[in-house]
Amino acid sequence: MVVQYIKDTRREDVDLRMYVTVTEAAYKKIMDTIPNEAKYIKLFYDNEGCGCVMSGIIDLVAVSEKDERDVDIESSVLNFIADRTKLVFMDDKLTVDWHKVGGTFQLKSPSQFYNPNMKLHVRV
Repeated sequence: MVVQYIKDTRREDVDLRMYVTVTEAAYKKIMDTIPNEAKYIKLFYDNEGCGCVMSGIIDLVAVSEKDERDVDIESSVLNFIADRTKLVFMDDKLTVDWHKVGGTFQLKSPSQFYNPNMKLHVRV
């Protein structure tokens, strides 16, 4: 029996298990909203005022640079990041969509809605 060892090329700054799909409508709205200085779209897990770290909500935040705990997340079109300590609160496959009637973004996975009324904040 031959055993092959494959070098682990994973990087700490990339979460290879997660993937964010951005719908065409969401992509257009994001690009119409963010300034040129925004390099990343952060999946920001906000639990301030919720009383418990388990009771947070995710928003989109356009930023120009990463924080020290941020990791890259694979995406269909945009550069997504998230705090590595908050990834446990998100499924592996996410979709960002634009809800035209409500005028908000939606973050969902095949199993749940994370935030059906998500805002895009700009912090550049």
